[in-house]
Amino acid sequence: MEPVLESANSKDELFTALDRAYTQHQRQPSLKCIVVLTKLNPERLVDLHNEDAFKRYSFKVERMERDAYKVHAEREWADRAFKAFFIILKGDDYWVILTTERKNITEGLIETFLRELYPTVIRIYLNNLQLRVLLQDTARAYGADLDLTFMAYTEESPTKLLQISARGVGLTTTDETIRQLNRIEFVLTKSGYETLRCVVTTRGLVRLLYGSFWEFHELFLLKIIEVIKTWNSKYLAVQRIYDREGPQATSCVIKFSKPPSQKEVRALAGNIVSKYPAVVSHAGNPYFVAQVSDPLNKASFGVTLYGDTLTIVPVFSSSETPSASLWELTQDVQDSLGEGEIIVR
Repeated sequence: MEPVLESANSKDELFTALDRAYTQHQRQPSLKCIVVLTKLNPERLVDLHNEDAFKRYSFKVERMERDAYKVHAEREWADRAFKAFFIILKGDDYWVILTTERKNITEGLIETFLRELYPTVIRIYLNNLQLRVLLQDTARAYGADLDLTFMAYTEESPTKLLQISARGVGLTTTDETIRQLNRIEFVLTKSGYETLRCVVTTRGLVRLLYGSFWEFHELFLLKIIEVIKTWNSKYLAVQRIYDREGPQATSCVIKFSKPPSQKEVRALAGNIVSKYPAVVSHAGNPYFVAQVSDPLNKASFGVTLYGDTLTIVPVFSSSETPSASLWELTQDVQDSLGEGEIIVR
């Protein structure tokens, strides 16, 4: 499959070749699509080797079109060199990375360097509720029936990943079952025939297993980008403004189906302190209070939990990417407490 990606000289050639490959019934390596938020020019990747944090990396970037780039990447690790090839489709404030590399290369090289580019590159996080709404909208756009298989942690099994199946658009029963989503495999069918099979994770990685790439791009990839940009706009609105009446703050609220347990609250305190410069002044039940700093993104927040409601209030930010911290913090909170409904107000 890599020759298909490498041999394309334009987006049209690339999309046509992928469309042909993934509508055949012979098994193909999954096409991995990683969506990230960034305004970075992909051609700048070749300069990263000059920075101390990226001494182990080297990049060769070839421009296909104005908004499409071929990238050969290499990373040195334990006296070995790992190589990867991928394509970047660049939007005004996002990248879509396409690759058919194996899972260990995708995670160990591509996703690792994306993580190390934070906050210039922002990895996104969408929970079960956000993804389920997206998939329902996708099914309607296709005019197709929707079957879902969730891989998730549940209230009854908070440490063991379980498989949960659901059919149709009325999937609200899964909301009470799922504590924390890992990924969803979804299948769209028309008149009994499978038209699209994909896997989507909470971190913006989508694997195309079968289906027209043109339709997949137009009816799903562009839709998930739209959803991500909508949530990014909401997170950008979470800020502290000073006017004549004093400081005015817009907060981010996560509403849970029930108050987190004492064990979950302690886990939140431990996870926050281990990742951020943070001060947890109270971690009891039902009240939690912490001051959290994100020095990489030059931002800080007050975090409080009372009952079933957690509130994130901005304290300070001088960041050029102010939403980056909230993408990370909302994931860290839900990793510890389970998923909730996110509200910006």
